Amino acid sequence: MLVVAARDPYRNARRALASLGPLADLTDLNYDLGPSWWLSLGEAVVNVRLSFVGPYALVLDSSGAPVEYDDVARVLDDGGFILLGSDVLARVVDIWAPEVVATVYEFLFEFDNGLPWA
Repeated sequence: MLVVAARDPYRNARRALASLGPLADLTDLNYDLGPSWWLSLGEAVVNVRLSFVGPYALVLDSSGAPVEYDDVARVLDDGGFILLGSDVLARVVDIWAPEVVATVYEFLFEFDNGLPWA
């Protein structure tokens, strides 16, 4: 994952998001499966997460709950990302059953830490 992150494949998305407001990197390469940023949108601060597994994105408020902001959704859509909601991300899948059963969120964004809004 470190090699993928070093290539900065989502630099265009990062730049486009930064055009909406200040962007701060909070990616933890020990757990995250893609970049994670704090994006300041005036009074609101959201966590924008992208996945290295595929063109998937998620936007969370500061409490960890999924939220929608039209400007952020437009940037992600223009970048070819699929914005996923909590209903899809909370689904439990058994990709590597019986050894590993986890949520879609964990397989796409942050493995082994559960759902941020649960």
